[in-house]
Amino acid sequence: MSAAGSHSFEPTDRAERLVSSLDETLNTLAAVGAPPRRLAELARFCHAALEGLGPELAQRGTSRENLSVPRMRGGDPASEPLLAFLCALRALSRAKIEFLRATQLAGTAGDDRSMRGVELIGVAERFAWCARLPSVVCVAGLAASGKSTVAGALAAAAGRSVVSSDRVRTRRAGLDPDERAVHSSYGDEESRAVYVELAQCAADAADRDGGVIVDATFRRTSDVDAFAAAAPITSAAEWVVCEAPPAVLIQRAHAREVAGADPGSGPSVVAAELAGHRGRFVAPVAPLVRLDTTRPVPDLLSDLAGVLDARLARQITDEGTPS
Repeated sequence: MSAAGSHSFEPTDRAERLVSSLDETLNTLAAVGAPPRRLAELARFCHAALEGLGPELAQRGTSRENLSVPRMRGGDPASEPLLAFLCALRALSRAKIEFLRATQLAGTAGDDRSMRGVELIGVAERFAWCARLPSVVCVAGLAASGKSTVAGALAAAAGRSVVSSDRVRTRRAGLDPDERAVHSSYGDEESRAVYVELAQCAADAADRDGGVIVDATFRRTSDVDAFAAAAPITSAAEWVVCEAPPAVLIQRAHAREVAGADPGSGPSVVAAELAGHRGRFVAPVAPLVRLDTTRPVPDLLSDLAGVLDARLARQITDEGTPS
């Protein structure tokens, strides 16, 4: 397993040492039984990061002084993707040590070390998501398309919070989070107000945590416009569209109705949205990816990660940092 290959940046001794060390770490982890699928996806991310961040890495190096001191002295800081990439490498290196130690210990002591190694692979994965994800990701789609499931899984993988239009709507109506919003909460004027507040919540979360996942239907153009206009960072949001065959959406809507779920995703709403959107949600800009939510969630996240890794590898400015 290797993250090496032909890269667009001028090789330097320190960059070559980093690639060599990374390859050794990945190969060792593969040999000692680290989860193969997760390891393969991390190797893909590392290759993409070396391609996209290589010029900045070659210029700055990896020392604490080169990465941190310029920030403290008011100079140009290292990019957030580069810092996240290096943190992912550190977590992988520590995972390797834990797995190697596990092979030297018997019984529960070895098992504990292996579990710690798996936890550190999870840390590396979270930093990989930090490096590849845009600041604001809107997970959108028709009602019952699986938006909330995907948004929650993505937030958990990336260590981000989720802001939800449903939660904002119920809070504005003075209801508990699990209570059903009344139909008047879905009127045009109230819906625009919901999306303005949703954007403000998203901007606050992105400022606090470095990024946020937005879970919302965006069923009206006016909702999209209100969200984009409410804060500068939300105007640059990027989109993930969830979708499923119409029959599946209707089936999910009936199941939710039986369970007493929010009327905003009931059968009549789903049918109206299918008619209004001619069966397919259209995002305001080209989405990062369209996800068929009849597939397992881990596969959906893997698809999204692959798209983002490919973009990370090719989005290089003249200075060598992702645009």
